Amino acid sequence: MSMRGQPAERGAAAVEFAILVPVLLLLVIGGMELARAQFEQAGLAGAAREAARSYAITKDPASATQAGIAASTGVVLASDNFTITPTAAQGGCAPGASATVVVRYRFEPVTGLIGGIDMSTQAVFACER
Repeated sequence: MSMRGQPAERGAAAVEFAILVPVLLLLVIGGMELARAQFEQAGLAGAAREAARSYAITKDPASATQAGIAASTGVVLASDNFTITPTAAQGGCAPGASATVVVRYRFEPVTGLIGGIDMSTQAVFACER
């Protein structure tokens, strides 16, 4: 008992703080990683959309891939991240057909609390002329 008749609670706030801080930090860092993953997914969607639009117009897979790489925001992509169909062997992008672009990417969290996450997105445009 303390001098004022209350039980001694010195250090109770410090113990509670020590218990709560790791949980709160985990929530904040997890939220930041989730936001970063969402940002990169949006960049993938923009790259896929631009590559599909370019392929539907130009019918050139190389220029479509370059257009997708140029349009990607917040994500560093290479040509091997893109899969474009239909290919020339399948008849190319004939009028009335659909140009489909799939972009695959591996998201690596900064914190390392979880392993990498494979992301992919797809865009489809109608082929022109």
